[in-house]
Amino acid sequence: MKEQRSAWETALKWLERADRSEAELSKYLASKGYSEAKVHEVIVKVKNFNYINDQNLKSRLENTLSSQLAGPLKIQEHFTKRGLDAELESPPGSHQALQLLRKKYMSIQLTQNPKDIARVARFLAAKGYTEEDIEQAIQTFFSQTDW
Repeated sequence: MKEQRSAWETALKWLERADRSEAELSKYLASKGYSEAKVHEVIVKVKNFNYINDQNLKSRLENTLSSQLAGPLKIQEHFTKRGLDAELESPPGSHQALQLLRKKYMSIQLTQNPKDIARVARFLAAKGYTEEDIEQAIQTFFSQTDW
């Protein structure tokens, strides 16, 4: 009984600091030396109290990362690290990539030379956009920019 209460208290203490996924909590409790059975009991109890909800966490993370103009690959990577299902509800597309380009590069004079295009493509790739989104955003961005 003491081990279960201690695992419960450990879980609550860790959950009060930030939202966590079920996988994160399981891994954390296991790293603290609790048995697999006790970890499972605590996870069930925590879910019954609705202290963890992977769907709500995933939705909040997706909204936050999308508002930061992160690409779908970056968002999926974040989900995977947190132990969540990597499928996106509404994946950002080339329109968000274009918005990010406008925000970053409108004050900088870019030309249509291959170095500038590669620079822009690398920037979008680092933000987690797919090749298709990058191509569309670059084509639109350079066709709309006055030279």
